[in-house]
Amino acid sequence: VGVKYSENDTSMDYGGEDRLPTEAPVGGGDSGTMSTLDQILDRGYLICGVTNHPGFAMHNTTTKEVEGFEVDLCRAVAAAIFGREQFNSGDRNQEPVRYHFMEITERFEVLAKEKADVLFASVTHTMEREVMEPSTQESFTFTTPYLFNGLKLAGRPEYLACIEGDEDSNSTTVTDEEFDAFCDGVTICTLAASTHKDVLEAVLPGVKLRAPPTFETFFKTFQDGDCNLIAGEEADVHYLSQDQPEGTYKVGNRTYSKEPLAAVTRKDDVKFSDFCNWVIQSIITAEDIEHGGGSSLADLPTPSVFGERFEFMFFDAVTVGGDYGAIYNRHLGPVVERSPVNRVNQGTASMFAIPFGKNLQPSNMPVLSGGTLKEILDRGFLKCGITQTAIFAEFDSSAGKWTGLDVDFCRAISAAIFDGAIHVRFDVLPPDERFKALQRSQVDVLSRVTTRILERDVEEESTGVGYSFSIPTFNDEIHFGGDAEFVSCAERLDYRSQGCRQLKICATSSTTQAQILEELVPPEYIVSSTDTTENLERLVEGKCNVIFGGFLEVAPVNALSMGYQGAYVVGNTAFSRESLALVTREEDWVWSSFVNWIAMATIYAEEIGITKNDYTAMPRVNFFSPLVGEDMFRNAIQAVGSYAEIWERNASRRGLERRGRNLMNGLPTLGPQLISDLLWNKPSR
Repeated sequence: VGVKYSENDTSMDYGGEDRLPTEAPVGGGDSGTMSTLDQILDRGYLICGVTNHPGFAMHNTTTKEVEGFEVDLCRAVAAAIFGREQFNSGDRNQEPVRYHFMEITERFEVLAKEKADVLFASVTHTMEREVMEPSTQESFTFTTPYLFNGLKLAGRPEYLACIEGDEDSNSTTVTDEEFDAFCDGVTICTLAASTHKDVLEAVLPGVKLRAPPTFETFFKTFQDGDCNLIAGEEADVHYLSQDQPEGTYKVGNRTYSKEPLAAVTRKDDVKFSDFCNWVIQSIITAEDIEHGGGSSLADLPTPSVFGERFEFMFFDAVTVGGDYGAIYNRHLGPVVERSPVNRVNQGTASMFAIPFGKNLQPSNMPVLSGGTLKEILDRGFLKCGITQTAIFAEFDSSAGKWTGLDVDFCRAISAAIFDGAIHVRFDVLPPDERFKALQRSQVDVLSRVTTRILERDVEEESTGVGYSFSIPTFNDEIHFGGDAEFVSCAERLDYRSQGCRQLKICATSSTTQAQILEELVPPEYIVSSTDTTENLERLVEGKCNVIFGGFLEVAPVNALSMGYQGAYVVGNTAFSRESLALVTREEDWVWSSFVNWIAMATIYAEEIGITKNDYTAMPRVNFFSPLVGEDMFRNAIQAVGSYAEIWERNASRRGLERRGRNLMNGLPTLGPQLISDLLWNKPSR
């Protein structure tokens, strides 16, 4: 903890200088037109920006190695790039990775100036930092969160009681006036340039704060008595407790914030951002596999979308660093027990609002012009790609109106753009045309039961390019539904026995459902359809006796509404776990970000308890000005309400229960939130 790295100290880039050519740039050089991956391969090592943070990234003065939770995540990315063979020497100083140590206040500047390829520096993902980080006026890309922390208070028990109370204290020994006078002396240490300081200023206005710039000075300031409480993430406040005399230090019970920590990359190279994101997901997936029974690391995907040399990138990453649980237990487990939120989600509540940040109305925003947002404003309406299917998008011919979950997200986006007005043209797209339509700008956004998977994110097959996916707007599972006898056959994958030979399964072609079904049964038992409606029509007509689709698609209410007369059941077995999301072209990150945060606003509104009736409680934000006004969130919620209201209006009224991953996961008790879409075609344990 005591090691201090100055700006000109060569140990900042610890990794064994004798193995590196002196002319090799550490960053900030002319990258030309080379991709980030090509630059890394050309120089021979990955550069990770880290902070000197106990348990996360520290220089071990005994072994002369850098170690920690975030260090091992960095090593996993390096192994995915260079292969596990480069990590077999047993000497970490010979590994193809270097660590650029920096102060908290320098993190985004280091990345923006290309002194690091990626940050593993305990960075909380917020809208503010993603869209326009204040210290650099730059935009950044965040991976899926790899750790969910929360701000806690700790320190001298008598001062902690001033903030949180203390059932063990004898409050009758002092008057209220004496207690208030004593509590005027509360001083809290928290890190400068962090979300922690912002949270404290909001929830404890008027409390005296001290904000040291580094973790080592943060701890030292408390030890020297310059503050009597510290505010930090759970691992930090527990780490300091190890050196305190008994009875002089206590960790508070309250959690004051949600802090989803993620790796950060620059916006200028989407493929490298995708690469880092999916490596993090592979670490989470590996723990799920190894503890799931009947699987092994050999079940990790071998992707081709990043190039042939990276076919075994996920296996290499996990082989070098271990799965998520192993990394956590090695570095953070000795300090703080692994909380439920940092465990792999197995189908429980997962709707989670990423924080917006502190300053949502900066005065020095650069002026936005051009791009998809400008095109939509100029034409006067949003072009939204949908699929006509029950619950998601249904057309009432008598009223001439579209309704549904997917339809409401289109309306929310429109309201945010057009100052509350709904100007949307809905374009019904078959599965095999949706990405082509998006790529040629026939539509601006897909809001049509589209699953987020690796190949579509990086290099979708029909168009050869990758796409941007929002947060999940619906979490799905694929089930069999239909005639009870044949559903039983399908669930057993029995198409040979006497009672199952007439099995016929309807599934929508060019979808994830069809992809899974083709791996389960021979093609002669599959009846391909163009959409869910056609599946149901063929079931009613007897052309198939089972349908295969998402749990809303196979719901009994849909079959009955189409006139199905037989005994209809839905199978108990889930054959997938799919994150359905809004999809945009990845070359326009401003538009993709806008769409994502409108979807996030509906989750935030439910979490806070904001509805259509009190939409003005939503924060104002001017990150997309002057194209879009600061009431974008308010307009969206006024138009469609919170996620709970969207579900109630479109699903609950049809008798469909909200369950599983579609439930809200929020404070005060957060359940498992580590989620990977890498094995989307495998059911949750």
